[in-house]
Amino acid sequence: MIVGDSQQLPPTNFFHKSIADIADDEESHTVTEESVQEMANSAFQPRRMLTWHYRSMHSGLIRFSNKIIYRDDLTVFPFANEDDPKKGVSLVQTGCIYKAGVNTTEAHAVVEEALAFLRHEGQRSLGFVP
Repeated sequence: MIVGDSQQLPPTNFFHKSIADIADDEESHTVTEESVQEMANSAFQPRRMLTWHYRSMHSGLIRFSNKIIYRDDLTVFPFANEDDPKKGVSLVQTGCIYKAGVNTTEAHAVVEEALAFLRHEGQRSLGFVP
């Protein structure tokens, strides 16, 4: 049985050494093999999508993907503390305009939100989604 979701982002190589970091005497190889899941998707038809999501600590973390990628077909199980205002995802609208690759009003708002979080919730982690 092969279980997975081809809609998830693949692992990033962001933290791997660059080719320039590899010793001169080592050969570098490019991995071109498909994943087991990719091979299974090609071999076994029709493909089926998973329909349950249970790993998020808050349903808001999967809401966007559920709507855009899964057409709201995922059953998302709520976390025990769904109503806690300190958990989940929030949107702060700034009403500003993105121009020439820069949105300084939004950047300042992000910094202010992060500083407020650190002042009041410094023991917790914080993630940013651009």
